[in-house]
Amino acid sequence: MSLQKKYQLLLQDTIQHLKETTDQFIFSDSETFSLFKDHITLKPHLSLPKLQAPKPNPFFKPIPKPKEEPPKITPPLEPKEIKPLEKAVTKEPEQKINIAEDSFEDLKKIVGKIAPNLAIQNPLDDKKAKQLSQKWKVNNEVFPISVLAYKEDERTYKFLIELSKALDVCFYPSKVVFAYQLEKENQWDIFLSSKELKMIIAQTYMIAELNNLRGFYKEFPQERTSFLKEVPLFLMADAHLYLKEPLLKPSLFKTLKQKISTING
Repeated sequence: MSLQKKYQLLLQDTIQHLKETTDQFIFSDSETFSLFKDHITLKPHLSLPKLQAPKPNPFFKPIPKPKEEPPKITPPLEPKEIKPLEKAVTKEPEQKINIAEDSFEDLKKIVGKIAPNLAIQNPLDDKKAKQLSQKWKVNNEVFPISVLAYKEDERTYKFLIELSKALDVCFYPSKVVFAYQLEKENQWDIFLSSKELKMIIAQTYMIAELNNLRGFYKEFPQERTSFLKEVPLFLMADAHLYLKEPLLKPSLFKTLKQKISTING
């Protein structure tokens, strides 16, 4: 089909479309309008209808606005009368009774009448009172057989506890005593002076390391005996040795039995 024939068919289709359309307007661009403006019948622009204000609704009543009232101004408060502060009443300090300076003469007279044989002594000074307190505390820790512990670890300490229990059951009341506090406070003299104490069991290293304790150490090689002050002393090997060699435990207990048998009951 030739190009001319194609244009003829396109024109026919266009004319037929224009005849059949019901639209009053055809929109085009400016270039197309300039080509066909001589063959187009221009119509005046349609005028839009004028908008009318809506009629008021007879059933609608406008809500009246509330009247704005002027803000109320509160009058300033009247200043209160400031009263002068009353003078604080100072109390005189109460006189404390110094018990230390009281001679308790009245009490002495009453006690003298009730119990004439009872002697009332003057109170001890602080130094002597402290010494007696320490003596009572140390004596409370004393058992007939005292096993000294100083820097043992958990295993060796348990071994000393078991040894003390065995001696307690078989011979005399026994207890493990911590040498650290006695050495630090230098309370060995009070400890060794206790009448309850019959024998001390210590390890050989303690005599070398505890300087204050070493001052009470006495040794009699000919008799194969040793003492701490006047208390019989049994020196045993390091406790670790009995843990490494358990077969040494029976010989230790046998030797202790012989030593304890020489103690006066």
